[in-house]
Amino acid sequence: MASEPIRGGGAQGALLTEGAGYMVVEIAQQAIALLVLPIFFFFLSVEDFGVITLSLVLTQFASTLGSMGLDFSLMRFYFKWSEADRGRIPATVLLLSVGWSLILGAGGDLLLRSLTSTAPQHWPLALGWWSGLLLAVRGIPLSIVRVNGAVRKYAMFVLGGAVLQAAVQAGGVVAGGGPTGYMAGYAIGAAGSALLAFAAVRRDFRWAPFTWRLPADVVAYTARVLPSMMLVRLMAAADRMVLARFATIETLGIYGAASRFTVPVKFLSGGFKMALGPVLSREEHSGRLDETFGRLGRFIVLGMLLVGSIVAMSVWFIQFTPWGHEASVEVQRLVALLLVAQFFAGIGYLGQLRLYYSTRPSLASVAVGTNVVALVVGLIVLVPRYGAVGAAVAELLAGIVTFAVLVVTVLISVGDVRRWTAVAVPLLTFAPCMAASWLADRRQQLAVFAVTLLGYAVVLFIHARRYVEVHGFPVR
Repeated sequence: MASEPIRGGGAQGALLTEGAGYMVVEIAQQAIALLVLPIFFFFLSVEDFGVITLSLVLTQFASTLGSMGLDFSLMRFYFKWSEADRGRIPATVLLLSVGWSLILGAGGDLLLRSLTSTAPQHWPLALGWWSGLLLAVRGIPLSIVRVNGAVRKYAMFVLGGAVLQAAVQAGGVVAGGGPTGYMAGYAIGAAGSALLAFAAVRRDFRWAPFTWRLPADVVAYTARVLPSMMLVRLMAAADRMVLARFATIETLGIYGAASRFTVPVKFLSGGFKMALGPVLSREEHSGRLDETFGRLGRFIVLGMLLVGSIVAMSVWFIQFTPWGHEASVEVQRLVALLLVAQFFAGIGYLGQLRLYYSTRPSLASVAVGTNVVALVVGLIVLVPRYGAVGAAVAELLAGIVTFAVLVVTVLISVGDVRRWTAVAVPLLTFAPCMAASWLADRRQQLAVFAVTLLGYAVVLFIHARRYVEVHGFPVR
């Protein structure tokens, strides 16, 4: 496709520029959503937000079911195909995704009608379901954009849809549409974004000669990775679901406030996760996959640790501001646990991605399934007794258990875990920060946080300087 050129600096240069681009897009999406958030709080009730939350859960599951994991398969095999197949196979995948989404949409709508007694209950849920299917269809052209490193095009599709979504949502809610108006904006934004994405890459699809049959290796690979993708959706909502069932609103609020402080780490890791898959697809044919993976993985982990130490310092300062209150100490301790849990989640994704690029990608489902079981069991056991702290500890323990399982599964699949386990070694250096949040006084905490932050900054600077000496700057 006529995409943006890959920047200089090799694989790490591509990861830096594309990862930063995806991170900016994610932040911009959140900023657009924040602009209209006061409108929703003014016009919607607590019950309305409950319906919207359930509708968005349906959106997440529908987006994975609609694509059937074929969007990731396109990125995985794209550079292994001939030039003709790079146009023909995505065209087949797109039509299959559209047809399958229509079937799922009709079936899901009928099921929701039978489960909901009134139209006000039905429409937000149905719109949430259809929104997910529209996002699944959009994922096909977006996968072509991502694998070619066309971040600007990606930003245009995603942010264009976000602006349209926010405008329709605000109008629908102000007009008295409630959850239905909110979810209508979600669906219209997804549809607009999907149309923009298809229009921009339509010339990359080849419709003749057309066939409904996909290559056998694509079908087999997709069947192996789809279960892990579905389990990831379940894992993302597990903590809130269990807290809502077993904890008080106050506990849920404290946990939610602490979770907000981990958003910068999620933005950083999320942006580089979006870029890492396409970069590995480009590097796989060169035979340097493990070397590239180890180098890029260490860079991502060091970046997460640097941002995490900045977050820990920021939470420490909040105690001395007018916004500080009695819960600040508890929030600080929760943030320490959740940061380490987020680090392990990032490591877990790296291991999962390495399995996707191995000869036994189905082992990723074993690792993710273990994470889900460990997380849910931990939440059910710990939340009723320890509340928000129990939820944070459950997240952390599930991450540690999953890391151990990933070491075994990567060893089975790849045969050598040294490069991958080396990625996790820097995590040990954050242990003093977590311990200080619980055991040290304020002055000692500041000393630990400052030293840790400076250490990460120095290590990243040395890492980047060595890379630039060899490869030059990633952006030229």
